[in-house]
Amino acid sequence: TWTVDPNDRTTFYGATDLATILGLSRFGRPIDVYAEKHDKRTRAAGSRALWGLRLEQAICDGYTATTRTEGRPEGYRLRRIREVRHPEVPYLVFHPDRVVVGEPGIFDAKATEFPLDYGEAGSDEVPDSVRVQMVCYLGATRRSWADVGVMTGSTRGLDLYRVPARPQLYEAAGEAAVDFHERHVLRHDPPPE
Repeated sequence: TWTVDPNDRTTFYGATDLATILGLSRFGRPIDVYAEKHDKRTRAAGSRALWGLRLEQAICDGYTATTRTEGRPEGYRLRRIREVRHPEVPYLVFHPDRVVVGEPGIFDAKATEFPLDYGEAGSDEVPDSVRVQMVCYLGATRRSWADVGVMTGSTRGLDLYRVPARPQLYEAAGEAAVDFHERHVLRHDPPPE
């Protein structure tokens, strides 16, 4: 039996793990996910990830300010969400940054020095790994869209991207994670490097 502890990344698959399993991450390979889940080898968060966590609230505040309109003078209000689990696969556990209060959306904060693979601000053109991450959050929360706020450097400001839900991609990513877990982790058979 696989026991899930939401405070222990070695016991569940998050949205970034699914992107990695699918071969879409610049920051890891499927063998890294295997080592984390099977061998219980955790990867230390790098300085960029730690700075991203430190900047998360500032990016969320920037999003609220950026989304102020005449009809919404306060901007979108955000609420933290602890975790969301896949409805049928208990070891798929996702951690969206925030939900948008009163709207069918979520918000995810990103900080990057170089916005590689991001398209024009205002579009849905995000890196494939980010798209999988957002689609997993949307599928698990049953929401319609994810706004991704990308802070580039310290003076450029905040670029927003809206990623729509894609139920087929959510289902495919979940199936890939289940297949990976059953084929590799439970059978003690590492994926090819």
